[in-house]
Amino acid sequence: MWMLYNSDADVYGQAASNLVSGNTLEQTIQQILDMGGGTWERDTVVRALRAAYNNPERAIDYLYSVSSMLTNYQCITFIPC
Repeated sequence: MWMLYNSDADVYGQAASNLVSGNTLEQTIQQILDMGGGTWERDTVVRALRAAYNNPERAIDYLYSVSSMLTNYQCITFIPC
C-alpha cells in the first residue's frame, strides 16, 4: 500500500512541477505565442493557460484543439462538400 501512495505522490509532484507562475508565466506566454506562429492572440493564450490551471502542455492542447475545431467548422460551413 505504501508503494501505491508513493507513486500517487510522484504523479502529483510531477503535475505540480509543470505549472508556471510569475516571470516564468510571461516567458511561457511568449513561447506559446511563438509556437503558434501568429495564429493565436495573447488573450487567447492567457485564457487557455487559465483553463489549464497554468499547465502549458495542456494549454497548447486546448489551443490546437480549438483551432482544429474552428478550421473544420469553417470548412463545413463555407466550402460545399
